[in-house]
Amino acid sequence: MTTGAPVAIPRARVWARAAQGFIWLLACQYAGVWLAHIAPIGLPGSVIGMLLLLLSLIWPALREPVGSAANLLLAHLSLFFVPVSVGIMLHVGLLSQYGGRILIVLALSTWIGMAVTAVVMRHLLVRPAPSVLSSSRRAGD
Repeated sequence: MTTGAPVAIPRARVWARAAQGFIWLLACQYAGVWLAHIAPIGLPGSVIGMLLLLLSLIWPALREPVGSAANLLLAHLSLFFVPVSVGIMLHVGLLSQYGGRILIVLALSTWIGMAVTAVVMRHLLVRPAPSVLSSSRRAGD
């Protein structure tokens, strides 16, 4: 074996790591739902589960299995759009009735979200990066 050759990881090991990651993802999800049920936090269980997952990723031993599961999910991301597409096809009547309003709300909420993000980023930046225009003006002066 040469020293620079890539090492092939057995498929069973990859799937075992992904299974561990899926188990951890589901554990965080169910723990979040359980916490939302017993405590009046005011957040949905899935959001609490995501916060638990974020806090648990501090431990490096959990990062690799969760990363394997995430990579597997991302590789098959297009499959997650099938239920949405079927749901749209089932509710064409509602979509034709309220489609224009939905498009307006989606466009406005996207623009508002982008504007808020720009304002927050402007306030968070300590010193804005010099733009191309300002550097060319200085050179010409």
